[in-house]
Amino acid sequence: MVETCEMANMAWIFFDVGSTLINEDRFSSLWDQKVHKLLEVKGVSWNQYLKVRREVVVSRQVGAGGYRAIAREVFRKFFGDNKVEEGLREYDQSSLAIQGNPGGLWDLYSDVKSALRECSAHFSIGIIANQQTGARKLIEEWRILSFFKAIALSEDVGFRKPDPHIFKYALGEARCHPKNAVMVGDRLDNDIAPANKLGMKTIHVVRGRIYNVQTPITQLEIPNISMKNLRGIGDVAEKLLS
Repeated sequence: MVETCEMANMAWIFFDVGSTLINEDRFSSLWDQKVHKLLEVKGVSWNQYLKVRREVVVSRQVGAGGYRAIAREVFRKFFGDNKVEEGLREYDQSSLAIQGNPGGLWDLYSDVKSALRECSAHFSIGIIANQQTGARKLIEEWRILSFFKAIALSEDVGFRKPDPHIFKYALGEARCHPKNAVMVGDRLDNDIAPANKLGMKTIHVVRGRIYNVQTPITQLEIPNISMKNLRGIGDVAEKLLS
């Protein structure tokens, strides 16, 4: 068991939520269709849309934003700065800003519960995520809330990844030094780079329909290891901290 944390009894492993613990593929597929519908009436084909959406993600134009920020930059690419706000008004008036989990559009990946059980034998576990407060309710409904000893959600904390303050907040709640913590996430820009900069160990989980196209473009974005799923992640994290 890893017991190297200078400020607490156990080392920590922190997870992102979207496309790391929660499978967003059904939502993102529906989202793609609805964003394209807004563009289709203006003559944009499906393949044109997917190409630009991919370019927006790969070129790191989203920053701390999520789906709405992707839509904003897609509109900018097709229509220029002058039409971005018009596109966003149409976006906001549509049903894209879905609250809660209607129709089961989000679900846990099948490997999550076993991975959390494995990790809890070696680590204290936390969350660092750009999520609304309502995400806590979903985590509770899926019966995994008890695994997490520290939860830093952007809406609660007031900072969004990649801002280092949300990582520092979580580490402070955990009373753990960065060098004795592991960050697990699907985004190289929001999860891996800021965690590396603070001195955390990093695991890049390459899954999900949107950000799986990212490859490192800076030294900070290079993770300690990349994985396609969470199977065996406890052993991997323990080796990183040994």
